Order: sequence, then structure tokens, then C-alpha cells
Amino acid sequence: MRALLALVLPLFLLTACQKPPADAYAHSVVGVGQSTAQVSIGKNAVGEDCTQTAGAGKSVDIYCGTWQQPSARVRAGGAAGVGQLAELATASPWRAALDTRFRCDAPVATSILGSSPAELMQCTRLMGGWAHVAMVASVNGTVWYADGVLPASSAPMPRR
Repeated sequence: MRALLALVLPLFLLTACQKPPADAYAHSVVGVGQSTAQVSIGKNAVGEDCTQTAGAGKSVDIYCGTWQQPSARVRAGGAAGVGQLAELATASPWRAALDTRFRCDAPVATSILGSSPAELMQCTRLMGGWAHVAMVASVNGTVWYADGVLPASSAPMPRR
């Protein structure tokens, strides 16, 4: 009898642990006090669906695929002129914080959203060596700071 119970009990427990259907899951994992509202923003470079969640102030976290951590972050930085972008990309509190986690190449001037000027940097994570990108851009007189894993770089810009 014990041998039969030892065989049947694990099988019973396995059948009780079926995976819930996909629609039973919430797509995001958010921290305490964060919004759970998500907006679909397209696919990243490897074809994963990406969504954005609103953060504090004018900021968003972007989640792609099944990642439990943001694939990218975008933050508003206030008013700034186009001439300040290179300095913000190299010598600002945002850059100092970036340098604690990444080693970045010199910024390269580019544009986003058609004609908004930006400075783009190719970076490497200090712990692990993963590719990362960082950018500071001026859109309608507001500076925006962004960074994320390389596949997230092709996801469209967040919606406001």
C-alpha cells in the first residue's frame, strides 16, 4: 500500500500544478507604488513585444518579451538647448550614474523622431559585458535621457 501511495501521490501533485492559461498572467512586474497600466509600443530588434509603464514624473520603463526588469528606461530631464546635448552626454549627473554600471564610447550626434537632435552612445555593462545603448535627446525643447539593452533600441519611442 505504501509503495502504491508513493507512486500515486507525486502523480496527483503534478496534475494539480498545471500551468495557468496565458491570459491569466499580467504582463508586467512592477514595484511598490508603480502604475500597472501598460501601453503596447511595438517590437524590439529580436521581435519581442514591448510595452511601457509609467514611472514617477515624466518617465517610463519599457519591458520587452518576458523580462522581469525593464529592458529600457526613458526619463525627462527638463528644458535644455540642442547645444547642451554633448555636455549632458559626457558630464552630467545622468552620465555619472551611467558610468557606475556601464562603460560607454564617446557620444555620436544623430537624430530621432525625424529631426530631433540626439547624442547616442554604445555601451557595455561592467558586470557581464552585455551590450547596452544610452542616449540623450532634445525633443521640443525638453531633454530626454534613455538607456536600454541593445535589442530594445529598435522599439519605438514611448508615447506621451
